[in-house]
Amino acid sequence: MHAFGQSSIVPHELEETAQLVAKECKGLPLALKVIGGVMAGKKSLGEWKRELNKLQDSRVNNQDVGIQLFEHLKISYDDLRNVDHPNAKECFLYFAAFPEDAMIRQTTLCDYWAAEGLVPGHVGDEREEDVYYVLGLLIGRSLIELGDERSCKIHDVIRDLAFYIIQHDALVQKQLALYKPGRHLEEFPHEWIMHSGELLGAQRLSLKDNKNLKMLPTKFCAPKLQTLLLDRLDLKELPRGFLTGVPNLKVLDLSWNRYVQIFFQELCKFENLM
Repeated sequence: MHAFGQSSIVPHELEETAQLVAKECKGLPLALKVIGGVMAGKKSLGEWKRELNKLQDSRVNNQDVGIQLFEHLKISYDDLRNVDHPNAKECFLYFAAFPEDAMIRQTTLCDYWAAEGLVPGHVGDEREEDVYYVLGLLIGRSLIELGDERSCKIHDVIRDLAFYIIQHDALVQKQLALYKPGRHLEEFPHEWIMHSGELLGAQRLSLKDNKNLKMLPTKFCAPKLQTLLLDRLDLKELPRGFLTGVPNLKVLDLSWNRYVQIFFQELCKFENLM
């Protein structure tokens, strides 16, 4: 159904290879859906055999069923090529910054992605169209789902896939995104604070939806940081000097903090801050 449309009619010359592809999905509905999305639009036997080889090559000796599943599902992520959109992969990994079961407003994604230059930065039809195009690519590969007309969501397993890619993909590691959304944290992660002069090298941090987190450290140094997501916490203030160590910040989300106090003179120096 996902590969050939609602009719599910498999061309005779592809039947054998299609059965082998389905077999690689181990009967898991989510894997069948995602890999079916990868195969959609591929009509030649050569294309199907290439994807089958990728699935077979993605097998790992690790006995962890979860890791085996991730390696198979990752093919859908790998299939997001620059020809589709140069930043489609980064846009997908952004979904790991949101907590489980979150309904994610498309306008929020639009603002985040534009601030980092993943979609056109100026407000207008071109930016919105680019966002909808990326979302369409991800929906077409069953990596995300449409919520209502103004929001989208991601299956928990696919969200875990994004975490898996962030942790294991060497190219992604260079960008170093650190995400701990919805973890019921009560303190700012100790490992994110500078120790013995060692600076945090991350470009993105997310502590979204940690409703028990009330305080931030007074000293924080992450010179490469571009995105800091601190919404839906219980902050009382943004400590004076906290932003001194993040000179390249582009996105700062403090929404849904009821009483947070901000020293606006500290924000004035950030020319590119959303």
